[in-house]
Amino acid sequence: MRSVALGLLIVLGGSLATAQGDYTTIQAPLFGEPTHQDILSHLYGTSFSASGLNFIGANGITVTRLHDFGGGGVVDFRDGSLPGADSLFTGGNTRASATAVFSSSRQQFGLMSGDGPGATFQKGFETQGLGYNVSGSFTIDLADQSWVLARRGGLFSGQRNLHTSVASDNPFDQDHLVTYRVEGPGGQLSWLLFWEDSSIPGLRDFNDLVVEIQAIPAPAALLLGGLGLAMIGFGRRWLA
Repeated sequence: MRSVALGLLIVLGGSLATAQGDYTTIQAPLFGEPTHQDILSHLYGTSFSASGLNFIGANGITVTRLHDFGGGGVVDFRDGSLPGADSLFTGGNTRASATAVFSSSRQQFGLMSGDGPGATFQKGFETQGLGYNVSGSFTIDLADQSWVLARRGGLFSGQRNLHTSVASDNPFDQDHLVTYRVEGPGGQLSWLLFWEDSSIPGLRDFNDLVVEIQAIPAPAALLLGGLGLAMIGFGRRWLA
């Protein structure tokens, strides 16, 4: 019975990743949790209307979903270009902040250090709180190199319940990240990462951890460096 259930989960997991071609299927939240549209409205204080897989805010904010599969390319947090998929990321000094958590466990967010099976998760922050009343942030110099992002359930140790931005790294080759580019009416740019911490069909609503990413302009980055907050770790400069 267990092997049959596992086989069914593998089949269902694979179908979820390809149900919309280059986009992962986002399922309706259970237990009264908010949708992506609801979360956007709360974060930006305005109503949003759906336009295909994208959203348009009443105050001129445009939210564009990135492809989950198909094609290469690297997401550069400093510009608004849209690559083939949201698997690899780059930039200079970049700040990541938790904006929402709808999960029963704390969430950790960070990067993968190293390549292949020997890659390890390097935590940037662990969330505190639930819903929109959450905290957790860190700043990192991505050093113009390509990075794999990752989240891990905060109640687990080691590499358990670890999901990365590369679907083939995850159990059943499932995608666990949906990414949006957010552009303000004045050209302001940020990114929202919606993470899913479950591999169970029916629970994949991608709202367990929401992280906002913003590139730090060069003057601010220099100021941080002058404050002596930089520390060397795993070949990258991490800023507390």
